[in-house]
Amino acid sequence: MRWLILWLLLAGPVWAETITVSSGEHDGYSRLVLPLPVQSDWQLGRTDAGYELALTGDDLRFDLSGVFDLIPKTRLTGVFVDPATGRLQLSLSCACHALPFQLDARTLVIDLRDGAAPPASSFEQMLDGTTPAPLVAAAQPRPRIRPQGDMMARYDWLSVRADAGLPVPVMPDAPVGAPLRANLRGLAPLRDRLLQQLSRGAADGVIQLALPEGEPEAEAMALDENGQVRVTNLPGMAVQPTRGTVDSLQPDGMACLPDSVLNVTAWGGAGDAAAQIATARAALVGEFDRPDQLAVAQAVRLQLNMGFGAETELMIAGFGATDADVPVWISLARILDDRAQTANAFANMAGCDTAAALWAVLSVPDDVPLADINVAAVQRAFSALPPHLRLQLGPRLADRALVLGDVELARSVATATNRPTQTPVGSQALLQAEVDMAAGRVAEVATAMADLLAQGGPTSAEALILLIEAKVALAEPVTPDLPEVAASLLREYAGSVLEPKLQRAWLLSMAAAGDFDGVFDADHDAGLMPEVWQLLASIGTDDAVLKHAVLPAGTPVVAEWQAAKHLAARLLALGFADAAAQWVTPWPPDATDADRQLLGQIDLARNDGRAVLTTLAGQTAPAALVLKAQAEQLLGQPDLARLSWAEAGDAAASVRAAGWAQNWAEVSSGGSGAWQASAALVAVQSTDPAVAAGPLAKGQALVADSAAVRAALDVLLQSVPQP
Repeated sequence: MRWLILWLLLAGPVWAETITVSSGEHDGYSRLVLPLPVQSDWQLGRTDAGYELALTGDDLRFDLSGVFDLIPKTRLTGVFVDPATGRLQLSLSCACHALPFQLDARTLVIDLRDGAAPPASSFEQMLDGTTPAPLVAAAQPRPRIRPQGDMMARYDWLSVRADAGLPVPVMPDAPVGAPLRANLRGLAPLRDRLLQQLSRGAADGVIQLALPEGEPEAEAMALDENGQVRVTNLPGMAVQPTRGTVDSLQPDGMACLPDSVLNVTAWGGAGDAAAQIATARAALVGEFDRPDQLAVAQAVRLQLNMGFGAETELMIAGFGATDADVPVWISLARILDDRAQTANAFANMAGCDTAAALWAVLSVPDDVPLADINVAAVQRAFSALPPHLRLQLGPRLADRALVLGDVELARSVATATNRPTQTPVGSQALLQAEVDMAAGRVAEVATAMADLLAQGGPTSAEALILLIEAKVALAEPVTPDLPEVAASLLREYAGSVLEPKLQRAWLLSMAAAGDFDGVFDADHDAGLMPEVWQLLASIGTDDAVLKHAVLPAGTPVVAEWQAAKHLAARLLALGFADAAAQWVTPWPPDATDADRQLLGQIDLARNDGRAVLTTLAGQTAPAALVLKAQAEQLLGQPDLARLSWAEAGDAAASVRAAGWAQNWAEVSSGGSGAWQASAALVAVQSTDPAVAAGPLAKGQALVADSAAVRAALDVLLQSVPQP
């Protein structure tokens, strides 16, 4: 038994998971970083002294030894673990606020930022739902001027009371009427305390400061009948600042719903869910079988916290709930079940700086546009929801964010949704895949969805759709069995909301598998054709391209420009210039130089030299100049072609064009071999004829020139291949 006890004592700390808290100092804020345990959730709330952090998990230990290694104690003055609750306590001495966020699935960051917190911040409430007073900066000690001479000679408060006809207090052990000499060192803290409270009152607009009449240095002090000065709050009275307590407004000027009405996280309880519901429902009816409205409100809030929508509406109607928040509860219930709103309590609240922004975004269908969404408020409110509600609402909110084009919001929602688990599974994996797809991480989506599809289960249909979309985006082929899987799921989900998406996935899977005959023989939506043409251009065989891309005259082209160019290039390489021209005519106004060069190649293959020159007008790239030279040769303009070849940097082609133009001088100077020798003879005879003294000499010269020309022509004929 003693060995067993010793083993338990030694093994206990090994079981506990240690969280090492690190820190860093930045301009305007101090940062704390905590590695989260596996499958742990967190909550951050206010305390009277600062904030406290609650982590779920057993046997958690905190290593706080290095917290103040890199940060001063200007904001965070103390950090410790409450032995009673196990929560991490953060003591602050600044007019600042905490802003937590999750960097990834295993890292929590808490920024202690200067200034007041946002009015709708849920982290400014205590974990029990109450709201404490805002944090204020602690008084910093300042050097004081040492008193010079007798300060009481400048101001005698006893004389002031006597002149005003007020009784002069009698101090112990002092004769009546004797002047009171106070310890100035002891009055200094009192004076500082008074100045601090007067300054806060003036800053909050409660009082207005003004210099007294007469001598500027004169001071006045209010005393009660006993000569006492009070610096504490009067009994039953307290001054509270009004700044930051007004809720944000809707665009029409109406007030937004405050966080206190939408604190869904605080509506839950502890323990087994069934026991909580049973306890709450047991107290619904009171004396004379009349509903207890307080108990009804508590039960309604509990069911909303657990994600029950229809049940909540039935309870509200069955027990005749009369609470002022009933319209809000009904809207929340319909949001939880993804049902249409009858009277939306969150209309026009997407821009609010409270949790109402989150529920306003979720309360409307995807096809309803929203403007001026307060993304920060949505992220803050969603992150504060309990884990089960994040899992329930996360996919819908991420889809809504993707429809609105806010990929960053979708990413943060996916991160917060996946927070309770280390590895996303099921619907969480689908949510992460949708966010990755929108962010351009297509290869990761293809890998993850292939694994999820192999696992089977209720997420197979959505995984198949995302897998095929990723493969199409990557222009990669799929395995031959995937179209059969898509056809099977299409029959299974016939008549459901997934049927149109599965129909599209089935046709795209056939195209990605290379079965283009099956795609074009099947009934399909016209909107599907751009992706099919892209796959045909990317992975289709030459036979498939010739069979399906050679269109009848007048057939409209529905492919995207990239796919159309790709198909045109393939048809041109196969020798079908007219069919290629149909895919790129007319070409878009924003066509690039490379696009216009492809058009020039097609026009050249169609023997339309003038169209080539028109299409490539103004281009000076070597590839464009080559096409221009070929078009000029086609039009019988070898002199212009010679210049274009020279500008393109092809000297040999320029010399050939000079020969076609019979510019023998340039051929003789720039050519080579037999052509250069032959051109040299022509150039000499045309520019410097032989002059003989007599007829016999002239005849001999002509015979010699003729022999040289004949020899050059023999060499030239031997160098040119026979047709």
